[in-house]
Amino acid sequence: MLKRLALLCLLLGSATPAHAQQPAVPGAARPSAAQAYREVLTWASGRTDGAYLDDLYDRVERAAYRNNIFPEFALAVVAAEAKYGHGISWARNNSWTIYEMTTGRQARRLHVLDDLDTALSELHLIMSQSKRVEEVLHTYWCGPDGNFNKESYKDFAEAASKLWNALEPYVRERLQQEDRNKYTPEYYNQGSGEAPWAALAYGDVEGYRSTLGSMPLLAAQLKTYPGHEERYARAARRFNKRLSEAEATVIARSVLTYCEMTDWRVDPRLVMAVVRAESAFRPEAVSRTGAMGLGQLMPATARGYGIRNAFDPVQNLYACVKYLEREIYRWRESDNWLELVLASYNAGPGAVQRFGGVPPYKETRSYVTVVKRYLWEFAPELRGKL
Repeated sequence: MLKRLALLCLLLGSATPAHAQQPAVPGAARPSAAQAYREVLTWASGRTDGAYLDDLYDRVERAAYRNNIFPEFALAVVAAEAKYGHGISWARNNSWTIYEMTTGRQARRLHVLDDLDTALSELHLIMSQSKRVEEVLHTYWCGPDGNFNKESYKDFAEAASKLWNALEPYVRERLQQEDRNKYTPEYYNQGSGEAPWAALAYGDVEGYRSTLGSMPLLAAQLKTYPGHEERYARAARRFNKRLSEAEATVIARSVLTYCEMTDWRVDPRLVMAVVRAESAFRPEAVSRTGAMGLGQLMPATARGYGIRNAFDPVQNLYACVKYLEREIYRWRESDNWLELVLASYNAGPGAVQRFGGVPPYKETRSYVTVVKRYLWEFAPELRGKL
């Protein structure tokens, strides 16, 4: 298998350093990006059907942009896991273990090519805490203590590293061709230097400082809002009749308290509209990809915000408000900031940045339309003003 990997990387032109401009094979032109991605996925999946491979890469790309990761790096990691996994990475296993402990449900460990959201949300979290490729790969595969998958790490790391070196020139080519508009993140403009991992994850919101702060003391910090919280609680119960009055009141106070902590940068009615679209105010909601709770948080996203139980409405709404606060800051100077914020919540800010607006995904465009409609129902006076 390693011999086949070497031949694949030679074909893609990786025998020279990643920054080299010439292909490794004298006289041979490097394949187009589409051809390269197909070659990698054929190697990883064993499939040769063009339609399947194109659809698979589209799913990899969407999941990568949703988590603000270069699609080429995401492809290198998931392809290496698919080929040399012999099971599952520590990152995905940890995510599904947390899901099982939280939900009490038995999770079926999917193949990585069918579990891209879990894989790449975990990868994003690791990247945001790591400085080097080797450290990222080691934590993703073996875990912080290095004991998980220890026997297969060498094969996995060699495959992922060689594929990344082979695919990195395509990153540079694509970024050179992209329109360098205001939606383009800072790390797209790093020149020939290597962008740090932190910039890959957060470079486009440099200067952002949340007024919400770190994970609060849960219900102890919730305020009461006489004359206001009743309306929010009634709305929650209207969409989920199983909520008790006490549960609905906790939801209302959480939304209002955390939005006030953002100096009302986040409109509480926007949070209500998002939660209605995400979970219909069902705190126990679980998606087929493992997203949990009122705001439908992936396990890695929840951990990134310091959340221990994504089914706790207070904790979940804290993360939901904080995520919206960051995206509102990101798109604050855009005339259509509301659409961009909602698209970022659904498809990820990377996808919005790539397309310079709402991505042309049917799901995302429908999501933006639906949430805006819900917002107008909560706040009809805002129609035509946002």
